[in-house]
Amino acid sequence: MKINMKKLQGEAYQTVLNLPDGIKIEANLNNWILLIPPRNYSYFPTLDFLLDDLLNYKIKLYAIQNEKKDLTSLKESIEKARKEIMDIIMPLATIRTSV
Repeated sequence: MKINMKKLQGEAYQTVLNLPDGIKIEANLNNWILLIPPRNYSYFPTLDFLLDDLLNYKIKLYAIQNEKKDLTSLKESIEKARKEIMDIIMPLATIRTSV
């Protein structure tokens, strides 16, 4: 459900989250946008689709960086990416009781 297009000038997006390596999650009233440097913009209708795409990106990134290319190293890449995404989701999904 990912839509790739140029980010239009004047669109009012607010940064929701800054991640390592310059990756940003932004949103407006209608869309979520995942910005991966240097110029990769992907629009999503929901945060679920965005996080799914981010998970796949991180799995590929960790798998490429790993020197061993076997199923065990792929499993480790998946687990590492999953933990990182869960660390992103938990603060976004947790309701604060204090201000």
